[in-house]
Amino acid sequence: MLTRRVLVVFGLLVLSLGPPGRPAFAAGPVITGLTGPASVAQYAKFETTATITPTPTNPYDPAQLDLEGHFTAPSGAQSTVPGFPYQAYVRSQVNGREVLTPSGGLSWNVRFAPTEVGTWSWSWSVATPSGSTSSGVQTLQVTAGTSHGFLRVSPTSNRYLSYNDGSKFLAIGEDVAFPDGPADAGLRTYAYDRVFSSLQAQGANWARIWLAPFGGSFQNGFGLEWNDTGLGNYGGRQDHAWDLDYVVDLAATKGIELQTTFLWHAAYWTPANPNWVAGTSTSDWANNPYNAANGGPLASPGGAFTDATAQAFQRRLFRYILARWGYATSIGTWELWNEVGYVDGYTPSTSASWHSSMAAYLRSLDPAHRPVTTSLGSIGNNQQDPGLWANAGLDVSQVHKYATSLTCGSCNWPLTLRSAVVAARAADAVPTLVAEESISHGTAGGSGMTSTDAKGIGFHDGLWAPLLSGAYGTGMSWWWLAVDNNGSAYYPHLGALARFVAPIRLDQEALTSDVVTETPIPTTTLDRYGLHGSHVAIYWLKDRAYQYDQKAAAPVANGTVTLPTSATGHWCGTWWDTWAGTATTAVASTASGTVLTAPVFQGDTALRLTAC
Repeated sequence: MLTRRVLVVFGLLVLSLGPPGRPAFAAGPVITGLTGPASVAQYAKFETTATITPTPTNPYDPAQLDLEGHFTAPSGAQSTVPGFPYQAYVRSQVNGREVLTPSGGLSWNVRFAPTEVGTWSWSWSVATPSGSTSSGVQTLQVTAGTSHGFLRVSPTSNRYLSYNDGSKFLAIGEDVAFPDGPADAGLRTYAYDRVFSSLQAQGANWARIWLAPFGGSFQNGFGLEWNDTGLGNYGGRQDHAWDLDYVVDLAATKGIELQTTFLWHAAYWTPANPNWVAGTSTSDWANNPYNAANGGPLASPGGAFTDATAQAFQRRLFRYILARWGYATSIGTWELWNEVGYVDGYTPSTSASWHSSMAAYLRSLDPAHRPVTTSLGSIGNNQQDPGLWANAGLDVSQVHKYATSLTCGSCNWPLTLRSAVVAARAADAVPTLVAEESISHGTAGGSGMTSTDAKGIGFHDGLWAPLLSGAYGTGMSWWWLAVDNNGSAYYPHLGALARFVAPIRLDQEALTSDVVTETPIPTTTLDRYGLHGSHVAIYWLKDRAYQYDQKAAAPVANGTVTLPTSATGHWCGTWWDTWAGTATTAVASTASGTVLTAPVFQGDTALRLTAC
């Protein structure tokens, strides 16, 4: 009969699946062949690798083998990061599908991104139940590079993010959550080659990925742990981990920041979850290895927030993720859950406690101290637990929002998104992002979005409304496959907005927001969205009658913006064609309080002003 032995690692309870008093292996560890580059650029990936013998029964259990890399900066600052077991692969494409072929055997690796220029020192340490050892101290030369570093909450604004070197960041992009879809099933990383290149071409800089075990078809996602692996052993999914290596490094070359999501709600609820590609539904909870019916520790999904054994395995998973991808400046934020509010048995108190604990654990392992977030869902303006981010001490919040009907009628999709952003900001007072949105929620592959909105009106409005309402980026379409399959109609909207915001620094402004309704012509109304500070002001005028179900666009005349008297001084700028992404009419120097009249437009227009 197998008896569990409990060991303490990093002050946390983790499980070693061996009987008491019997180590996972008898001999002490030996490090051989330790290698690493002599120099790297600042913030670049510094990777060292070696063989450690003997190999433990489960190399993914830090209670059996705990590898750490230790780094000392030129300033004397010290960092410690966990190491991880690694399997290399060679990628090829055969008959339209990605094929990964293992290359060599299992190695042990440590990855790190040095933050200072100069001479660093580094070493390894290894601890096992039967002994410990360490490598000799080696040196690393770090040279000046071109990377801006890691994202953080801006030190000058609680609305926005910026980089370590002070460079600005406004998120422009879409979800690209998992690898496969109807048009590219089996392509996996090759699909990301295409989509990330399309985003880069438009100046987009953000994507959201899930570390869920499924993708376009179940078992094909980036996730490391599912019913085909059991808990706490990721050896059966090292090919998936290699795919994520590729995507993380690809994002860096394309200038894209990834919001990386650890857990997803459907694995912890009992209803069947639709698989849009296969056209079937299944209960992910029924397949979840944490489910007691599958030998796991949880009698019900809500126990994920309170059960100590479940949390030990969660931490083990998070530790491996931080060890393997914590170096990457292309990972901008960590997201603990996707739509956690839907978990069966969810309560605000247990959720806040779990999130607070897990966020602290991530920060203890992450020298970059990236922003940590989570998400609730799209029901009721995201109000299931509106204070979660503040109560759990999370760094950024997010909104998920979908239109309730593909038939717009008298709807106002942009104003719906604005209301969600304003509510999130009011509840948590941290930077907010609309990280999922679409006019279509329940149609396979986003087909409802493209069939209803061939012109991309809803997609266009979903980009502009959140950013002009005070979010730290655009709204992020969930249906990336629909966007990609209709690229000429959708992708250029990203580029148009990217060009509009390119020269401005919203994070250096004490911004206030402004929205009013004007009636320039009898047949419609005009909504005005705006953000203004002491040096920058941007406005977006939207014809309320021109919504995503493609009502005819009528010329709008006499649309106006009144510069607030609080914005003292003189202003210069341009009106903007938001569909073409080009400036149209210049605004000469004008004083605050002035009423500016927009050129005649259809659908919407924008105004960008700077102090002059």
